[in-house]
Amino acid sequence: MKFSNDYTRPETQPRHSETPKNITPYRPDGNQNINIRIVYAGKNFAFPTDEAGVVTQKIGDAQEAIGMKPWVSSETPHDVLGGQVSDGKSNYTGPTSILPYEVQSPVTYDKQDGFGVRSPVKHTDERWSGMVPDLDVMNNVSLRINRDLKRVDVSCAITGDGFPNCESFIIDGSSKVLFLASHVRTGTAVAQLPGNRQIPMSNTSLDVDWQPDDSFGAAVNVRVVVDFTGAGAANDLGIGAKTREAWNALHTKRNPYGSYSQRVREHIPLPQSQWVDDRINNNPDMVDYVRKARAAAGRWFDGDGEWWAGED
Repeated sequence: MKFSNDYTRPETQPRHSETPKNITPYRPDGNQNINIRIVYAGKNFAFPTDEAGVVTQKIGDAQEAIGMKPWVSSETPHDVLGGQVSDGKSNYTGPTSILPYEVQSPVTYDKQDGFGVRSPVKHTDERWSGMVPDLDVMNNVSLRINRDLKRVDVSCAITGDGFPNCESFIIDGSSKVLFLASHVRTGTAVAQLPGNRQIPMSNTSLDVDWQPDDSFGAAVNVRVVVDFTGAGAANDLGIGAKTREAWNALHTKRNPYGSYSQRVREHIPLPQSQWVDDRINNNPDMVDYVRKARAAAGRWFDGDGEWWAGED
């Protein structure tokens, strides 16, 4: 079975909107404001459906040829796994997920009561069609251009599921790139994707030189740059004056793997402890072993290595 990323099929393409979007009229010698909200939702994963889709399409064509209404198509396998809708608790009123339950740690701990025990499975009223929930990400971006001072103030706030990794950047008319934010994934898909959670992912505030030809300059002053990664704690990436190239490199050279301790904790009942986190995250031999074992299993399962055989 071939696991591949085919984003040409309509059912694999994400739902995308840029509403509201407000851009004030251009003034060569004055201020201009840009405010935009970019919303992404979808499940364009590498589902193992390409070959199965060919078979179901032939069945549907045969049904249509004898006058029957086709009840399967090339989209059917993807619909079974991915479904069409994933709105958490919002507007979807159809059937709940196939398994309306979620997994939780059977061991609890707090400073007042100490350790406790609870059911590892709980009922949930989160709703999505298919077997896999959507990725949900919302990016609010604001730019205030001051052509007199030759500066542009930029803010970016990203919320969503927290998984997987996420980047936001702008390319101006001269093909110059300005990174707005980067987010290293929180936990794992099983625990992070269900529901339209809208947890904080990244928050950035900066100003950058603005050139007379309406392009980004070389100097950036970063006031706030926070990534809510690991267990969801704020991670300050570094404020202050930088070149635009150094600012961009701060994001492009980040370790993309995220906190191993948080990912382990979502499947194994470990207590919330900095000592435990340090023992897991600061053990390169353990992390390297896990990555190599996963890659080996992936290559055995999928010879092409296109779905999950990467080292992380």
